Amino acid sequence: MKNIFLNNITILILIFSSFTYAERPKVTDNFYQAINYDWLKDSKIPKSQSSITSFNLIKTNKVDKAIKKIVESLEQPKTSSEKKLKDLYYSFMNKEHRNKLGVKPIKKYLTAIDKINNRSDLALLMSEFVKGGVDAPFVFSVMPNPKNTEEHILRVSQSGIYLAQEHYLKNNERSKKQRKLYAEFLKKLFTLAGYKNIDKRVDNVINIETRLAKDQFTPVQSRDMHLIYNLYSYDKLSKALSNYPLDKMLVSLGIPKVDNIVVREPPYIKSINKLIVDIDIEKWKNYLRSKVFVRFAKVLSKDFETAMIEFSKQRGLIKQEPQEWKKGVIFISEQIPMITGRVYVENFFDKKSKLYIIKLVASIKNEYKIAIKNSSVFSDETKNKALNKLEKMVYNIGYPDKWQDFSNLKISKDDLVGDSVHISEFNYAYNISKLNKPVDKAEWDESPHKVNAFYNPFANKFILLAAFLNKPFFDINATDAQNYGGVGFAIAHEIGHGFDDQGSKFDAKGNLVNWWTDKDRKAFNKLKNKLIAQANKYQIFPNIYLNGKLEIGEIIGDLNGSEISFRAYLRLAKKKGVDNEINRKKFFTQVAHIWREKVRKASALQLLARDSHPPGEYRTNGTLMNLDVFHNTYKTKPGDKMYRKPSERVRMW
Repeated sequence: MKNIFLNNITILILIFSSFTYAERPKVTDNFYQAINYDWLKDSKIPKSQSSITSFNLIKTNKVDKAIKKIVESLEQPKTSSEKKLKDLYYSFMNKEHRNKLGVKPIKKYLTAIDKINNRSDLALLMSEFVKGGVDAPFVFSVMPNPKNTEEHILRVSQSGIYLAQEHYLKNNERSKKQRKLYAEFLKKLFTLAGYKNIDKRVDNVINIETRLAKDQFTPVQSRDMHLIYNLYSYDKLSKALSNYPLDKMLVSLGIPKVDNIVVREPPYIKSINKLIVDIDIEKWKNYLRSKVFVRFAKVLSKDFETAMIEFSKQRGLIKQEPQEWKKGVIFISEQIPMITGRVYVENFFDKKSKLYIIKLVASIKNEYKIAIKNSSVFSDETKNKALNKLEKMVYNIGYPDKWQDFSNLKISKDDLVGDSVHISEFNYAYNISKLNKPVDKAEWDESPHKVNAFYNPFANKFILLAAFLNKPFFDINATDAQNYGGVGFAIAHEIGHGFDDQGSKFDAKGNLVNWWTDKDRKAFNKLKNKLIAQANKYQIFPNIYLNGKLEIGEIIGDLNGSEISFRAYLRLAKKKGVDNEINRKKFFTQVAHIWREKVRKASALQLLARDSHPPGEYRTNGTLMNLDVFHNTYKTKPGDKMYRKPSERVRMW
């Protein structure tokens, strides 16, 4: 996830969906499994993946293959973007050269760690390494100021742990297993790098990360916009980090001295200031070495790369190593996403799709306008402000009109580690360069080759990326019912984030301001709490349930998405004279199609601990059970498992 608060439809959505029926269930008992029965029965998760979903099928079968076609083409690159992409891909795929170098490319990092003599050296080296993508206990970044989104502000936030927070702190069998596998992985990396006394070194790492995890905010706490906005003066932060050479660290990072800094997790900052003194420097050195190994394992020799893949296998995330070309395409897509996205759009995106989507967005925006005016939750005062926010919301479709300039980014064909570091340093410097500059709200936060859509509360902006406009979300030849049940659902979901439990804390300009009356907020919270209670009853595995407080933003988004998108479709269908039961069912069928997924249990449990998105089955069934129109269309009745009493249905609009 980007280092700003984005409500994102595809960030970590892939939770396990059980498939338990030997025969197709009735649509009134399990709509999701009834509609997707054949797909769930016949689809197999590729052995090199942790899941198979509508999202990653587009990525694997369309986007990745399109990028592969470009980077493996024997033709000369047509643009500088293509050249950078091809050079980085070649560098990654040159395994013979990487194997010949072995651990040599990271020797300078390890030597620098060896030379640490005191805590000041330690802190300065951590900050220096961060620029190159090495993780640290806390990191500085620049973001729009939530209280004044016309300007940027410096932020410091928690980091530095590898596993999910709960796996350091709990002693259940799963957490103990995760710690054990992580320890074995680290031992392998230390061994490959030529170190001795491995057990002791790894114990140092695990113990430090456990101490860090203890005082970090939980995923639920991290959703609370007010909780993670704590404005410190420079002097106050300097005192809070009194055991760190803050002045020198900021100079190392290229950050000018500023008057104000947002501290996301004040208790953690207090803790890390104590830990740097309490924990022996030699132990910190082993911690930092581990971060270097993990950062560069995938770009070193084959034995390091294999260690990472085996770790994923042991955790149950995959069953076999991905094909080499797939690893290469994934790597370049992650390293230089905007360059990858530009090449994808210029070569493969059908720009005609934008015309249909623009009309669809307008119809959904109009439906929100009607819903707000008729809301029984909002007072007139809040309605007017909500309408103003909706009117000022910006919509970006497909790809940016202006691309970021990467002309100064240098990529060679024979220095993969160096290339990866240069990219991280380039991106970090670009982020820091925004400090003391006005916010460019036209800038895109994600690359168009990603299968994604999201809402940015700081800019009051909705973005639908080019790769998202593929089946099953969108098909120019499909019916309106299918497109509104697909991409229409997603658009209405994301726009709705502007009015959910967190997005509603930002005004029309994207500022963190309370623009609701207390009475309205109280009425909204009653509906929110009902949705949380519904989710908390949903069992994923025996004795493992959804965490409604973590997932509530997405649950509200899905309810908004289905309700508003259906209303917009219905208005269009009546205008065209095609409103009938068949088309209504096509809408709901498409909702089930977009959320179909099969996910390995290990991956499901991993995501369940930190992800704010519920599983696809719940996103379908749990959402539709609250819609009167769904019950009317399928004529559900008491005794049906999909039936929910009218008095228990939650209606947001």
